[in-house]
Amino acid sequence: MDNQKEVRGHLDKSRVKGNIEFSHVKFGYNDDRLIIKDFSAKAKKGQKIASVNEVSLYRLKKSNPNIDMDKPIPEGTVVRIPERYVVASGSVRSFEDVVNTTGVDRHYINDILICIEGRHQKPDLVCKSDGVKSKEYPNGCPTIGFGHTGRVDGQIIRNGRTRISEAKAYELLAQDILDAKLDAIEYMGKDLFNRAPKSVQTGIIDVVFNKGVEPFIRKGSPTTLLKSDLERRDYAAAAAHTALKTGNRGLKKRNVYRVILSTENLNQKERNRTLVLAKSTYVDALIRFPAKKGTNDRTRMQRAWLNAQKGITHGFFE
Repeated sequence: MDNQKEVRGHLDKSRVKGNIEFSHVKFGYNDDRLIIKDFSAKAKKGQKIASVNEVSLYRLKKSNPNIDMDKPIPEGTVVRIPERYVVASGSVRSFEDVVNTTGVDRHYINDILICIEGRHQKPDLVCKSDGVKSKEYPNGCPTIGFGHTGRVDGQIIRNGRTRISEAKAYELLAQDILDAKLDAIEYMGKDLFNRAPKSVQTGIIDVVFNKGVEPFIRKGSPTTLLKSDLERRDYAAAAAHTALKTGNRGLKKRNVYRVILSTENLNQKERNRTLVLAKSTYVDALIRFPAKKGTNDRTRMQRAWLNAQKGITHGFFE
């Protein structure tokens, strides 16, 4: 990921230079640094800086270990903005462009990011809630395209008001994958991440794409075991531990597909061990989806699980 030739998009530093005014926050940039010049009391936290600069709070904290990003930041403080790969506007317009730009497995992009985030192949061109309630978003998080959150072209997305083209949806998808990949490598460490099978890397990327780095440090979550799995080169366990701890039935379903897809580059013995370790994840998801006539979520998951036992780890929605 530190080799820019891996992506067709380019690092567009014009996106992070110059003076920007947002709400009561004013920033002055000096290359990849910003100097806190004026803050309202409410905005003196790292999350606001991360949002405005479209980087994750996790990487912002890692780039500024001596600054408490959860507390007011004194005026005059110099904050280093972590570099990110920015997909050039208009350079990604289709599924194939996303595959070529990100270097991520095409089955993952199609079977999970497009089919699940895009509600079966169609991106949301108008912003709407994802239906997953949280303390920050009691009515669900605003999303657009293939599950994109936050901002589009620097502007915060708003339900029913933000609209994009289909080409823009693919561009945002590529950007989100690259951002998730950077965070995953930052947390796991480049050596641990790179020596893991590509399908396990993919599962880790999807955890970050879906919920950020937080699941890796949340007590009681299977994902907290992932780093030690990589250290022990226990990739069957790592694939099983890509399952998020969640009460949301849609995310439970996604857990099943993520675990299966994570086994794609494992041998059958390892894959079978993953399925044994992740059996509770599978059963937990099935419980939330009652049987219905015809093809439905339950029968798709059952078919995917049986196919995985035969070595077929993708094509969930075909």
